[in-house]
Amino acid sequence: MKAKAVLSIFFTALLVVASLSATQVSGASIEFIVNGGFETGDDTGWTGRYYEVTSDFAHSGLYSLQIFSSDGGVWQDLTEPISSACIKNFGFWHRKISDYGVSLIYAVVNYDSSEPIFCDAVESTVDWQYYDIMPYIPANTQIESIMIWTARVWGEGWEGVCVDDVSLLAETQTRQDEGGVPIPYPPPPYEPPPPQNESQNGGDWADGFVQFVGTLKEVVQRLLGNPLYLLLLLLMVAVLAHYSTRKRPRR
Repeated sequence: MKAKAVLSIFFTALLVVASLSATQVSGASIEFIVNGGFETGDDTGWTGRYYEVTSDFAHSGLYSLQIFSSDGGVWQDLTEPISSACIKNFGFWHRKISDYGVSLIYAVVNYDSSEPIFCDAVESTVDWQYYDIMPYIPANTQIESIMIWTARVWGEGWEGVCVDDVSLLAETQTRQDEGGVPIPYPPPPYEPPPPQNESQNGGDWADGFVQFVGTLKEVVQRLLGNPLYLLLLLLMVAVLAHYSTRKRPRR
């Protein structure tokens, strides 16, 4: 009984270690806005009206985007929707090019809804300010696009506005056993498989056995491919051989 207990503990530990190594993950942050700093020197990734990329002003780097007419701006569709649960920061920097007029700027975010999110308009000044979009993002949504737009106060003069360092930074995970392909964090919620009819239930045991054999085969391959695991396995065989050769005490 003692040898069986040792064997059970040993293989349980090996299965846990192999399982952890197979699903090892590492956190990473990925930028989902293309050319958010306009450092390509052009409008790559963006579409809009009444704007140009300029080197006259920049919050960082060499370039920024100047919107030179009210009711103008730019927008960008994300290459893929991103879960709001993944987002670490979402916003941009803005300023006026001079102290003339009253210039307003705001953001519009499209997500998995028929109605977009209209964020509050704020007044730009000659100092760079950060426009934080995070407080406007509903929980459990999929963000699809961003639009940055300008407006004027009726009866007031208007001045051009510069935008720079637009960023949607999201936290992701990379599974090392899937070729390093990034997946959203946290992972999508579990969806149970559809119920099976009675005619399919007869194959559940066989399917489970096949899956168990496949998992066991993969674990054994990982163990044999690691010299440390192989050494532990040989040591365990030696321990078991020692216990099996010992004489049982007489009653």
